[in-house]
Amino acid sequence: MAPRRKSFALFILLTIAFISIYRIGVEFNENSKRLRVGYKKPTYLKQPWYLFKHRCWHKFCTGNSSYSIKNVSWNMVIMVKSSANSFIRRDVLRRSWASLFYVEGGNVSVVFVVGKSVARKTERRLVEEQAKYGDILQFNGPDDYRNIALKTLAGMEWASVYLPEKFLYSSMDDDFMVDMLKFSKAIRTGFDNMTKKNWFEYPLICMFRMGVDEKPVREKGGLYQKWYIDESLFKWPVFPRYCH
Repeated sequence: MAPRRKSFALFILLTIAFISIYRIGVEFNENSKRLRVGYKKPTYLKQPWYLFKHRCWHKFCTGNSSYSIKNVSWNMVIMVKSSANSFIRRDVLRRSWASLFYVEGGNVSVVFVVGKSVARKTERRLVEEQAKYGDILQFNGPDDYRNIALKTLAGMEWASVYLPEKFLYSSMDDDFMVDMLKFSKAIRTGFDNMTKKNWFEYPLICMFRMGVDEKPVREKGGLYQKWYIDESLFKWPVFPRYCH
C-alpha cells in the first residue's frame, strides 16, 4: 500500500503544480494583452516634410542636387521639444545654430516636437509655420510640461519609423543654445571611440551634463514643484544615470 500511496501523492503534487503553472501562464497572457491594449502609438498631425527636400548652403547641398556635400560621414536629427505656442523660441533657434545643416563632416536636421494645442489661434499659426518651414512634428497628445516625456517618445517613435537606420538621434529642449563646433567634435570623438574600443554601436553622449544619483522631487508645493514625481510613478530614492 505504501508505494501506491506515494505514487498517488506524487500524482496529486504534479497535478497541483501543473494547474499552478497553467494559471500563472494564463494570468501572464492576460496581463500582456492588457498592456498591448493600453499602449497607443502616437498619431501625427504634422510631419517634418523638409527633411526629405533638397537644401543648399553655398555650394553644399543635400540629396541629388547639382552639388553634393563631400566628406559627409554621419547624419543626425535633433528632436527639439517645444510648446505649441513657443513661436518666438523656435524662430530664434532657426536664425541661430539650427540654421546650420552641414557642420564638420556631418548633416544635422532639426525638428520641433509639439503636442496638440487646445487654442484654435495657436493651431492656425502652427499650420502657417509648418507650411513655411516644414520642421514641425506634432503628435496627437498633450502639450503641457507635465507630459513632456510623451513628446520625447513621440519623436523617438517617428524617427525609428521614418528615418534611415544609420541616422544618429538626439533630443533636447527649446531653451538651449548649441555650440555646433563643440557638438561636431563630440560626435567625431564618439566615432573614434567606436573604432579604438571596438564598440558595436554609437555611444550615448550627454552634451549638457549627466545626472548621477539625483533624487526625485517629492514636495508638491516646493520650489521645484515643476519636477514633482509621485511615488506611485517612481518609487525609488534616486534616478538611474541620465542625460540632462
